[in-house]
Amino acid sequence: MSRAPMRCPRCRVEMNHHADTLDEEAVAESPGEIGRALGGVVVAVYTCPECGEIATRRAS
Repeated sequence: MSRAPMRCPRCRVEMNHHADTLDEEAVAESPGEIGRALGGVVVAVYTCPECGEIATRRAS
């Protein structure tokens, strides 16, 4: 499944996918979202090549 590009909330430039990381404190919005073996929710981290802003969203 392909997700829509992440846009920078500051300057609206398309952001670069930088990493996926585990957020152990996030609350799962659905039962399939939390990795039982991992003990958290996987989030994708993005960086803006234009202004340097960092943003995250839940990985799918």
